[in-house]
Amino acid sequence: MTHRSIVNLRKLKQILRRPDDSLSSIFKKYKNWSRHTQFEKIRKKIIQKNLIWHFCTPKSASSYLAYLLKLNTNSNVSSIPHYGDRQQTSDFSYLSQEIERYKFNNNRVFNVNHQHTVCDSNLVRYISEKHIVIIQSRNIYKTILSYRDFIISHNKIAGNFFGISNSTKYNEKDLLKLIIFNYVPFHVNFIKTWVEREIRGKKIFINYENFIKNEKDYLEKIFSGYEKKNIIVPKLEEIDRRSILFNIGTKRENTLTIDEKKLIDEIVDVNTKNSDPMIKSLIYQN
Repeated sequence: MTHRSIVNLRKLKQILRRPDDSLSSIFKKYKNWSRHTQFEKIRKKIIQKNLIWHFCTPKSASSYLAYLLKLNTNSNVSSIPHYGDRQQTSDFSYLSQEIERYKFNNNRVFNVNHQHTVCDSNLVRYISEKHIVIIQSRNIYKTILSYRDFIISHNKIAGNFFGISNSTKYNEKDLLKLIIFNYVPFHVNFIKTWVEREIRGKKIFINYENFIKNEKDYLEKIFSGYEKKNIIVPKLEEIDRRSILFNIGTKRENTLTIDEKKLIDEIVDVNTKNSDPMIKSLIYQN
């Protein structure tokens, strides 16, 4: 009998020794304890792996970085079983199953697919010293404009969790204001949580503009702790554009009106009052 089995048996005996508990109460306590034990087993499995977590805001060249990470690891996993309009909260049981798919793979580094997830106390428990955590974002003005263009080009806002739907009902000006009100608080909170929360893994903040000019430098920084050699960064013209959702090389001019920028700034100010100055710096970084 293994040590774990002995511990489990002892725990069960302790529960059964409580004479004042009804059978339903005993079963409920055992079930809760069993669930906690399973979750802890999954957590320990995850924190022992070499993981590169990739968190991002929309329209930040995250698809491009995800493409390069996948190219360099060959071990792309996800912690979100379903996308669409659901809140992007990690399912660690699902992540554990994803990792298990590579149990016969000699590659020791796993890339956790990019996701729009804020940093909370539960997620922190699954990040260890063996992990690299990428936080990728873009200047808030350019993000808003790029997100607006994406919505208009697709003629809808299906598949988002920012509370915006049926974009065809709005003219372009009203649509932009709607995006500002619904999206900006998320963007601020995303960066704020990743700046303010302490994690055991190494944080690497990546800005859109800097990344698309220095892809290899960033990849070398990401892989520096994993002794990876021969970083792969293909020439842009060699990449099948159907494989990534990124308009490589597209320049974005800030065409917001004074009132639109003022509205964004007011939302940012309210949500960053008395916060670390680094947060605003990342929000507005070009």
